Amino acid sequence: MNFGDVIDLAAKCTVARMLERDDFKNRYENHLPLSVHEFFYPLMQGYDSVAIKADIELGGTDQTFNVLMGRNIQRDYGQEPQLTLFVPILEGLDGVNKMSKSLGNYVGVNEPASVMYEKCMKVPDNLIIKYYNLCTDVHPDEIAKVERRLKNGENPRDVKMDLATEIVTLYHGAEEAAAAKERFISVFQQNEIPDDVPEIVLNGAEDAPDAIKLSNALIEKGDFKGRGEVRRIFEQGGAKLNEEKAADYMGLTLKDGDVLRLGKNRMYKVVIK
Repeated sequence: MNFGDVIDLAAKCTVARMLERDDFKNRYENHLPLSVHEFFYPLMQGYDSVAIKADIELGGTDQTFNVLMGRNIQRDYGQEPQLTLFVPILEGLDGVNKMSKSLGNYVGVNEPASVMYEKCMKVPDNLIIKYYNLCTDVHPDEIAKVERRLKNGENPRDVKMDLATEIVTLYHGAEEAAAAKERFISVFQQNEIPDDVPEIVLNGAEDAPDAIKLSNALIEKGDFKGRGEVRRIFEQGGAKLNEEKAADYMGLTLKDGDVLRLGKNRMYKVVIK
């Protein structure tokens, strides 16, 4: 598009139409900054539909204004308006923001079964039914039964275990889902040590306190961002060494074969080389 084409596109929509978009309207009415270039986002997204002669556009409900703009722009360019399909936005594990890898509140479809199961167990209670509807193939009649179970006072944890099993089965199969469930029960409910606990390797010849060696290894592994993050877990009582509380970070003494728990979700087998 040359600049003349851009001007022609801008003429296809009025300012009044733009102000029907909630965030534009709210900012305008509250005398908050609203730049002209922001109007070009829905215009250009709408023009995408013209450029590819779209028949159908699928979008999240947060894109309703932009997707419908495509229908209007197509009419102005003499095309048949596209059909539009909208899907709800799925909140992430924090229960507030939409699921996003950048926010860390996501369940990755290619994550190991045990990780996926564990994350699904963090779904907020008030979102269990929404996750059933949007993330599983369970029939709506069966989901209605799940909803009744919750209303009748069943422990949401038990319902979430069924939800986690359904989701993991979709991506890994029933056998791995069952194994992930068994692992979750043994590790997080019965405090057992799994056979596949990840190893953290420390350099026995390094001249540094074990706490520093441990922190450096955990940071290198990518599980923590800095020593302060590791130290706080100890200071807040969230660390266990061989199932005994370990609050003294700098006084930590590790030997080969020790099992270290950091918080609720991380466990390591110490290997000293």
